[in-house]
Amino acid sequence: MKIMGRQGFRLRRAGLALGVVGVLVGGWYVAFHTGVRERGAGEAASYAVATARRGEVAKAVLATGRLTPWETVEVSSQVSGLVTAVHADFNTVVRKGDLLAEIDPSTFRQRLRQAEADLSAAHANHQVALLDVARQKDLLERGLVTPQQYDHLNAELQQLAAILLSREAAVENVKLDLQRCLIVSPADGVVLHKAIEAGRTIAASMVAPTLFVIAQDLRRMRIIAPLNEVDVWLVQPGQRVRFSIEALRGREFSGRVFQIRNPYVSAEAKVASASTPASPVTFDCVIEVENDDLTLRPGVTAIVSIAVASEPSAVHVPNSALNPRAAGLTPHGFASLQPGEAVVYRVPRNGGIAVPTVVRTGLSDGIRTVVRSGVDEGDVVVAASR
Repeated sequence: MKIMGRQGFRLRRAGLALGVVGVLVGGWYVAFHTGVRERGAGEAASYAVATARRGEVAKAVLATGRLTPWETVEVSSQVSGLVTAVHADFNTVVRKGDLLAEIDPSTFRQRLRQAEADLSAAHANHQVALLDVARQKDLLERGLVTPQQYDHLNAELQQLAAILLSREAAVENVKLDLQRCLIVSPADGVVLHKAIEAGRTIAASMVAPTLFVIAQDLRRMRIIAPLNEVDVWLVQPGQRVRFSIEALRGREFSGRVFQIRNPYVSAEAKVASASTPASPVTFDCVIEVENDDLTLRPGVTAIVSIAVASEPSAVHVPNSALNPRAAGLTPHGFASLQPGEAVVYRVPRNGGIAVPTVVRTGLSDGIRTVVRSGVDEGDVVVAASR
């Protein structure tokens, strides 16, 4: 049995130390270069990587709204009566002046005959009074009647003239009501709603009922999307809007913010809500939409994204790359990061171990974040653990 000398023992201990260091370095290299690291108890983890790309990053306000025609016209009836015919239905394309429905004109024709008879009688009485005044004037000049008699007859003539004008107005009113028995379209458009059928009686004495709703031009529509008190300060007229329809998956439509409407609460509503907890205030955002191909339909729900800030050409990385701790990585020595700074693990372009790098961040859309320094276009970064 050989006994190792002191020098041999030292050499053996140094060799063991170098071997341990080599194993540790090799394990760190494998962990980041091949995407695997030791977690303990033989468990391994792999990492997903992403490439820093250049493109548009836009911060958006999300909302939901309903598509409506840009302008609608409610067609009502100004006269009461029995509906005898309906000439328009849902989705009927109409022109200004087209006949939509008819109301029984019999009653108004009889009123017209009565008004014309009253007018004839008033005209005859007026003519007789004119002749009487002419004769009384001749007698007055010859001193056969007193001035008082002449003035009294002349006043009666003026009264009959007023009655004549009233009878003429009555005839015109009845003629106008007779014309109103024909309900016509006030504008070009499409019938969106019809609330009338032949045989129905219309009572328009108190409140004029809505019989038809006409959209003037479905090629121009709008979305009314409510915004909360936080988002409304970010939205301005003219901002670009993108929206989608659940039934038309895969298609994206565009529009622009037209108007932000302030909420209005009537005095009665204020009194009624004084004893109830305050509810969140919403602001209606009106979005102008072009619908040249008539794909969009009124009443459809739209999922709206309003671009409130945008960088059209910026280097960006996934948000997950800015949170290495979520991937199980713990960068050391970066406790004093400044606002707007973050740490990413960047893989060198010539291969090798991913190294932590401080980057300066910019605009984020919730999925991607602009990187202003520290990472260039085409760099590969660790995005998340698999």
